[in-house]
Amino acid sequence: MSKPLKIDQKGRLKLSASHRASLKDLGAEFFITSEDGESVRIYPLSIWSEIEKRLVRLCLHNSFGC
Repeated sequence: MSKPLKIDQKGRLKLSASHRASLKDLGAEFFITSEDGESVRIYPLSIWSEIEKRLVRLCLHNSFGC
C-alpha cells in the first residue's frame, strides 16, 4: 500500500479509516518501521517476528558484530 500518512505532534502515526480497513485483514498487531524517516513499512507482527529472527542470525554471523 502506498498512501500518504501523517504523524501527529506527539509522534503518532495517523491512520484513516480506509488504511485501518486495509490492515484489518492482516491481524491485530503490527510493527511499524522506517528506513529513511520519510516513509514507513507496516508489517503484521507475525511477519516481523520472522524478519527479526533472520536479522539476529545474520548479526551472529557478522564478524564485526551488530
